[in-house]
Amino acid sequence: MIYTQFVTGPSPDFSTLVKNIGSIVKTAPFAHKRAEEHFNKAIALFREIGSKVNLGQAFLDLGRLYKAKRRNEKAREFFSEAINLFQECDAHESLIQAKDALASIE
Repeated sequence: MIYTQFVTGPSPDFSTLVKNIGSIVKTAPFAHKRAEEHFNKAIALFREIGSKVNLGQAFLDLGRLYKAKRRNEKAREFFSEAINLFQECDAHESLIQAKDALASIE
């Protein structure tokens, strides 16, 4: 999620930028790729252990990452997967978030 914040979060204000310039310069250019790698590892793990709610959350978060990178087809795919899992698990709050996320790109 930390890497995702570099991609989806607000830009840091000037003082934060100055204080953390070294860390930002090292992390920001690769944040999208690292976040994607971590989500894919989490997805594989959650599939293996059968944790549907966590799998749905990983799909939702990965979809948000793709949406931020304007890869709407990939985002739509992951939002839809999240919706299906949340429906199966009766995870109503998460389901609402996933449906809202999907609606935001349609």
